[in-house]
Amino acid sequence: MNEIFQTDTGSANDGVKAISMSIGKKRHEQQDAVAFGHGYLVVADGMGGHPDGADASLNAVKGAVSVLDRESADPSHAFCCEVAEAAEEAVDEMHKRKRYGMSPWNWPATTLVFAIALESGGAVVANLGDSRAYVLEGSVLRQVTVDHENWDGSVTRAIGFGHETPDTFAVSRGRLLLATDGLWLELDHDRITGFMMSPDSDEVVADRLVRAAADAGGRDNVSVGVWSL
Repeated sequence: MNEIFQTDTGSANDGVKAISMSIGKKRHEQQDAVAFGHGYLVVADGMGGHPDGADASLNAVKGAVSVLDRESADPSHAFCCEVAEAAEEAVDEMHKRKRYGMSPWNWPATTLVFAIALESGGAVVANLGDSRAYVLEGSVLRQVTVDHENWDGSVTRAIGFGHETPDTFAVSRGRLLLATDGLWLELDHDRITGFMMSPDSDEVVADRLVRAAADAGGRDNVSVGVWSL
């Protein structure tokens, strides 16, 4: 059983994980998409400057979920690559329905970050683009993923760029955060840490993070998933 979301403003939880999202104050379209299911969490951000970003993120998440719903235990790097490839194929299907031109910069594209629980505890995290994963370990918030971008902030690897291989990381037990750049563009590391250290539920923390990012400027869509492993 999975749930996929792409809404201007809203939140949801499955009793284990929580998501929250906002269109922000400057954008006219929600181009983020998120999903959760048994043992996994997915966040995607349709890329600005590329066409049909909302469709790209939603299709990528649907593609990823089609593999994640197999509920593979203790997933390997190869399994994470299979998830990313399913997301890529879902976005590639958009090319078959509409002509986007020869340049990759005219193709739909989206970031993707996802986490899969391990039976032994903790999780595996994989990413393409600049949507991030963090984990709170005690009182320290650590950025798990590495942004795939140039010095000027342009994304160098993403779903839609052509069968990219995701980076994968092992995460120990802690409070996990997946977020689009709409969060960390508005809130610095210390502010995010403060919210993540709250003893309140993951649902409350997710909502507070999104609200704070919107209140700080809301220049972009912002979507987060919070999961206490």
